[in-house]
Amino acid sequence: MIMRICPYCRCEDTCGREAVVSRPSLDEVGSSPTEVYNACLEFYGHDRTVPDVDSWDLAQDLVRLGYLNSMPRLLDVEHVQELIREVER
Repeated sequence: MIMRICPYCRCEDTCGREAVVSRPSLDEVGSSPTEVYNACLEFYGHDRTVPDVDSWDLAQDLVRLGYLNSMPRLLDVEHVQELIREVER
């Protein structure tokens, strides 16, 4: 049985953008973790709610507002949010 994991949203295999391989290449993923980190921090400079919003909504906002050119992996967004939370403490 092949497990499909979508790096873009929380679906299992219904959105059509999921990767069949266990670890997708950077070309399949979209924005790199470094780009996501930089975009989140830049956006955080304008909006202090970044660590508190849902990661899916934040990922969409980053693309919609032009901070990123492609949809980031939710895991990368969640990691940056957690980093910001840790620094704020």
